[in-house]
Amino acid sequence: MNIKFLRNLMWVPLCAIALFFTSNISAATFTAVASGNWSSSATWGGTSPGMMSSNDVIVIGSALTVNLDQNVEINGLLSTLQVDGALTTSNSSDLTLTQGTIVGTGEIIVDELTLSTLAAVTFTGDITASSFNSAATSVSLVANIVVGQALNLTAGVLSIGTGGMLSLQNNSSIVIDGGALSLSGSGAMALTSDYNVVYNGSSASSGLELTGSGLNNVTVNLSGGTQAVTLTSDLTVNGMLQVQGGQLNTGGNDLALNGGFMVAGSGNIVASNGSDFTLGGSVGGTLIFSSTANSINNLTVNLPSTAPVTLGSDLR
Repeated sequence: MNIKFLRNLMWVPLCAIALFFTSNISAATFTAVASGNWSSSATWGGTSPGMMSSNDVIVIGSALTVNLDQNVEINGLLSTLQVDGALTTSNSSDLTLTQGTIVGTGEIIVDELTLSTLAAVTFTGDITASSFNSAATSVSLVANIVVGQALNLTAGVLSIGTGGMLSLQNNSSIVIDGGALSLSGSGAMALTSDYNVVYNGSSASSGLELTGSGLNNVTVNLSGGTQAVTLTSDLTVNGMLQVQGGQLNTGGNDLALNGGFMVAGSGNIVASNGSDFTLGGSVGGTLIFSSTANSINNLTVNLPSTAPVTLGSDLR
């Protein structure tokens, strides 16, 4: 008998057994049997899922409401959170989906919802969050999403797909810091309440975030003087425009400032001959243009004498 062959033959099933146990370690199914707190064993008829769920399947049935009484992270390629009932919070707890999938048709109400790089969401119910943070590489939401304070887009593209709706509550903000918004199919956004847009980080092209009828304040605060937000269409700012760091590049589009403006610090405006500037409202401010791109087409000033416009650079 070939001893080496026998030893290798024995190694095959041992590897298979080891792989089986490794792939299934920490995996379990938790099904809510009663309404109650996430951390309560009574809610789950035994052990609760805990604060960290790895490769687990968590199910909340249609007749049940589970109260998220602690911050929870879902993290595992095979992890699934199925909400057909309701997942709410009475103490402002957060839900983080680092890796895995959220499914179901129910309701999710949390203080902060975070989707990390490998997150997937096929949930078709209602999502309400004070802060919605998305760094997912590519996720298409088909849920009804209501954001109370801030929609933070730090990576990838957050797409609102067919059947989905994104709404912002009054005086909330969209923060662009490496991510972007898009629509697919018949997905929709309701940006009718007053909201603000903030650009942080590196260069970006303007997108759907500036298209809502409720657009109020716009702030450009990029990380370096050569970083720029480039407009892809005409822009009207009814609130305050602040360029605090980096550049606002008109991209040949028109800019109407109706609520005041401040260009300061390392900030400046990159203009071109094809752009019209309209300054209105009742609050003046300071305009600083790039030393190499400071020519515009028409400049219209419709401000009271008590709201002067100050040029902080040359303008042609």
